[in-house]
Amino acid sequence: MFLENLIINNFRAINKLEINFNKGINIIIGENNSGKTAIIDALRICFSYGKQWRDIGVRNDEDFYIDVSEIKEDSEPVEFHLYFRVETAEDRHYFNSMVVQNIDDPSIQHIDYILSIN
Repeated sequence: MFLENLIINNFRAINKLEINFNKGINIIIGENNSGKTAIIDALRICFSYGKQWRDIGVRNDEDFYIDVSEIKEDSEPVEFHLYFRVETAEDRHYFNSMVVQNIDDPSIQHIDYILSIN
């Protein structure tokens, strides 16, 4: 099983971002302040990696994306959508209640995990 797709909505400087990953090693490259750390922190939040009370989390106003061209009273929730490609029978067994089949090709199975923070 591997993370095939990540969607980030309203997190830090990211309004909407969709990233497709390949099986194996993936490298994130970009200029300073382009959102690389926000992507890594989003993954760390979703996987509960590190001491979140100290290292990372969604707890400050700066963690919510704000569109300055359209100021709203309430900010939109931060959302992380993770789509995992299921490759083995063992993965299907461990995550049986979460496995979804592709409608067009039932041999393709994945797990959808959505985390929403208000």
